[in-house]
Amino acid sequence: MAWAALTLLSGSDPAWVSPAERTRLTHRLRRMDADELAHLTDNRATTHRFRGDPVAVHNLRADVALTGASATRHPYWQRLELTSETTGVDGYVPATELAALVDHFDLIPDPAGEIVLRATTFEEAFVGGGAPWAAVAVDLTESLNTREHRAGHHELTTLLEGIHHRDR
Repeated sequence: MAWAALTLLSGSDPAWVSPAERTRLTHRLRRMDADELAHLTDNRATTHRFRGDPVAVHNLRADVALTGASATRHPYWQRLELTSETTGVDGYVPATELAALVDHFDLIPDPAGEIVLRATTFEEAFVGGGAPWAAVAVDLTESLNTREHRAGHHELTTLLEGIHHRDR
C-alpha cells in the first residue's frame, strides 16, 4: 500500500488497487500526518549507499528514477525552495537491476556514500520513469540535511491537506 498512497498523494490513480482499497486508503490518509505517512511508506524500497567516481555519479542519473535532493528537474521542485545543486545521486531502481548497476558503474558500498540507490520490487508507480512527487517528498524527510528534511516534511503536510479536499 506504500506505493498506492504515494501515487494517490501525487495526484495520480494507483490503477493496481481496487476501488474499495482506494477508498479505504483515501480515508486512512485523511487521518494521517506527515510522520505517520513516512512510517506507512517505510517498506517502499531497500536503501543502499555507495561511493563512486564523478563520472559514475553523472551517468547514473540516466539509469534511475531520481528522487529526494536529486529530483531537481521535477516540475514541482520549485515549491520546495531548495537549491538545485547536488553532488551525489538519489534514485529508485528495480531490485532486479541493482547488482548490474553497481557492477557497471564500479560502485563501492559506503554507509556515508553520496550515491543512494533505493531498490524496489514495485515498478508500477514509476509511470514515465519518474518517481511520484510524494515519494520525492518522503525521501527528503529522510535527509540528514535540515533544510531538505524540513522541506520534505512541509510538502508531505501540504499533500495530505490536499487529500482532505479531493474526492469528497
